[in-house]
Amino acid sequence: MTGEEFKEIRHELGWSFSQASQALGVSAETLKRASAGRQLISPSLERLLLASLLIHRKGLMTEYDALQQRYRQPAAA
Repeated sequence: MTGEEFKEIRHELGWSFSQASQALGVSAETLKRASAGRQLISPSLERLLLASLLIHRKGLMTEYDALQQRYRQPAAA
């Protein structure tokens, strides 16, 4: 995946760098470098991004959010 493709998908998802960082578990700075083509996008990051795009395109975000809330680990005290 190229930086330009990454940027197009992020925009289609409507994600800021901060939102993409949270959703993908990668720093915003890493995503900015990838988007600019200065860092390679790992296969695992590419899979997460494409899965997110599929969820978005199929209109499953509400269901995804509910599952995420159900299975989210409680914050460490």
